[in-house]
Amino acid sequence: NCAEKEFAARGYSATPLHKIATGAKVNQALISYYFGSKEKLYQAVFLRRGLELTRERLRLLDELENRASGPPTVEDLIRSFLVPAISMMYQGNDRRDFLRLQARLQNEPKEITGKLRAIVYDEATRRYIESFKAALPQVDPKAIVWRVVMMIGGYLYIVSDASRLGQLSNGLCDANDQAEVVRQISAFLTGGFKYPLR
Repeated sequence: NCAEKEFAARGYSATPLHKIATGAKVNQALISYYFGSKEKLYQAVFLRRGLELTRERLRLLDELENRASGPPTVEDLIRSFLVPAISMMYQGNDRRDFLRLQARLQNEPKEITGKLRAIVYDEATRRYIESFKAALPQVDPKAIVWRVVMMIGGYLYIVSDASRLGQLSNGLCDANDQAEVVRQISAFLTGGFKYPLR
């Protein structure tokens, strides 16, 4: 938990192991004993909640694809992808730290994050891409991939700095309202997914 908090706040490169050890109230040698290196600690931190998030997305996608009422709609797919991540924002500081860590991934060393991203996200993301293609046969398959990546970017911005929403709206928009966050981003993304390329 201390490592997750420090990596989320400072990033991988700027986080010294001694800072994590101090926060966890352990000897730095103990971290090396259990994890071997800072890189392996970072991997363990990311895999812990990243795989949890992926499992929940796949569970929801399985439910949607196996329900008797028919294939999933675009709205169903968007919500099942977003809700597991957005709900982490409201489950305490530890899970919010992971969301910030996840949002930082683009700025971390690629030799560390490339494999992690593939391990944690590729299976679920590729399945969602195929599900969106099935739900939107009239949309260019290449555009679907673009839109899935933009969906990921959009939700990461919201969860990494929810206070920005309140600042820009002078307090009119409240990111503390989970249902409203899901409703607004889902409506925006649904329109984007369905919009025909010109």
